Amino acid sequence: MKARRYLTILISLFLLGCSNKQINFDTGTGFACFDEPQWLNDKKQHYLCVFELNTVSPHSSNSDRMDLANKFVKKIGKECTVSEAQEMVEPKAEADHGMYLMVHHIRCN
Repeated sequence: MKARRYLTILISLFLLGCSNKQINFDTGTGFACFDEPQWLNDKKQHYLCVFELNTVSPHSSNSDRMDLANKFVKKIGKECTVSEAQEMVEPKAEADHGMYLMVHHIRCN
């Protein structure tokens, strides 16, 4: 339980530290794509697409999320790879319903 709480805190801090530079993309209800902070020695640019999943989420389908991530890649106009693996995070936010965050990682040259 402590490890899970520690991981949740680390991921929350990471997401808070992420750059929120606006990229002209149609962000909509329950999702957003943005720059990920870049490591000093890393030449590649990384982005994150984060989707909120709950009982009424319009993005519960993996194919829908991948379509939106691929639209984001087309919008930025770079050669990128969208990770097939996703990261699911259970936030400890005060909410009156169950909620998860699904994170898709995008790496560009």
